[in-house]
Amino acid sequence: MAASRYHSTPAPSIDPLMTTTLPNSSSAQAATSVSMSGVTIAFDKVVANKSVDLDVRHGEIHALLGENGAGKTTLMRALCGLLQPDAGTISLDGKPVVIRDPQRAQELGIGMVHQHFMLIGTMTVAENISLGLPRARAGRRVFFPDLDEVAQQIDALGRQHDLQVDPTARVDSLTVAGQQRVEILKALYRGAKVLILDEPTAVLSPQESQRLFAILRSLAAQGTAIIFISHKLHEVMAVTDRITVLRRGKVAGYLETSKTTEDEIAGLMVGVQTVQPSRTVAPRVKTGTVLRLRDAGLTDGRGLRLLDEVNLDIEASEILGVAGVDGNGKSELAEVVVGLRRLSDGRIEFDGEDVTTASTATRINRGLAHVPEDRHCTALVSEMSVADNAVIEMAGWHRFARMGLRRRGRIAAFARDLVREYDVRPGDITQPIGALSGGNQQKLVMGRALTRDPKLIVAVQPSRGLDFGATAFVQGRLLDSRARGAAVMLISAEMDELVAYCDRIVVMYRGTIIGEQTGPDYDVAKLGLMMAGRAT
Repeated sequence: MAASRYHSTPAPSIDPLMTTTLPNSSSAQAATSVSMSGVTIAFDKVVANKSVDLDVRHGEIHALLGENGAGKTTLMRALCGLLQPDAGTISLDGKPVVIRDPQRAQELGIGMVHQHFMLIGTMTVAENISLGLPRARAGRRVFFPDLDEVAQQIDALGRQHDLQVDPTARVDSLTVAGQQRVEILKALYRGAKVLILDEPTAVLSPQESQRLFAILRSLAAQGTAIIFISHKLHEVMAVTDRITVLRRGKVAGYLETSKTTEDEIAGLMVGVQTVQPSRTVAPRVKTGTVLRLRDAGLTDGRGLRLLDEVNLDIEASEILGVAGVDGNGKSELAEVVVGLRRLSDGRIEFDGEDVTTASTATRINRGLAHVPEDRHCTALVSEMSVADNAVIEMAGWHRFARMGLRRRGRIAAFARDLVREYDVRPGDITQPIGALSGGNQQKLVMGRALTRDPKLIVAVQPSRGLDFGATAFVQGRLLDSRARGAAVMLISAEMDELVAYCDRIVVMYRGTIIGEQTGPDYDVAKLGLMMAGRAT
């Protein structure tokens, strides 16, 4: 078992090429639940994890931090049985184990709540939780779990851990926070003693995040070992007990949360002292309205009202933030502005022209840029090369095609310039985009959107799931665009991001704009109340 390495003394100076080994803390007497010792995982010649040691104790919330590509996900995939380490050992409660597959991980009491939930929307909560449970056999007869019994057990488990959810409800009828509770219940129902959460607050409102933290503290108090993966350092400081930082596949440092700072953590993550984009936003000179929505409404095929009488203006050199809990119209607002959905009623004007019925391609040609919410589904084709993804929105332009044939030399030259300017790593434009980390994929999406100097940028969750460095890069580019005169619609679940960089913030609730505040002196508490439907 790997020895404890968490310090109770001031942290040493940061060496970007050296793993920081720290002395034991006085609180190291708690029993270790999970111990990963000397774990090395390689894919061909690429080493994802090298000699990683990780100890997590019973009853603690342990942060696992690092930039995108640092090896966090790979390490957790090994713990969950999704891949096998090339070297090293894994122990649970002091006993070495071999976790050959996810079923074995489940049997050992390891559960994971992924950033993208693993649920089937058309099935009920009880049906989702019962999927994959052992089935009883009697001869040739197979007996599936009794859903009524499962529902009763879920209800009792929910009351025990303040995770109440209706077991008979369809998952797609639940809020995002409700779906997350289902994922946690699913792990606990299977007897999880080790719970891994990957970016758990990425889609939650501030109030929902606080409730989640209370639930995690309660679980930890009952002895559950919790591994908390996040890029939100203020949350790490608020909810965790200890921290392991990975950098370039190696351990960069071990910290006790109560004895460290956000700056120290960030420095260990990137190997240098980091600089956030300036939060002092320069005064804005009004130069005209770029986007105008009047009485915009959207009704879906079931007759449900997704947007209702939305009135909105965005001016040049302005960043307008759009806040709201997921499911209240933020995504639909972006889709009608971009042209992915057509309004049922109302009007959209872009740069003085009526584009209510115009196609997305027409809007892009007029100066609109779109950074989609889900880069995997609507921005990139994972199997295609970096170069092809760099021009995917412009493949028909004469610059990159002639007589229906792609001009590969020009595409390659453009992609190389884009990769260099936006620091997309690694710089091989021939490899599939899916091989890059999420942060580098997002840099390419951002670069592709901004390279044409757009008049209007619609950025939907542009920093979701990104590491500290990639987030700062994306935010800095949006500020640069504002400075050169672009109008920016920034749709985000990150209240800190909206408050720091937006000139104004509007809040959406049930498809309409329920309130607005003008910066820089925002009242975050009131914004949170608006997100819950309380107009102020």
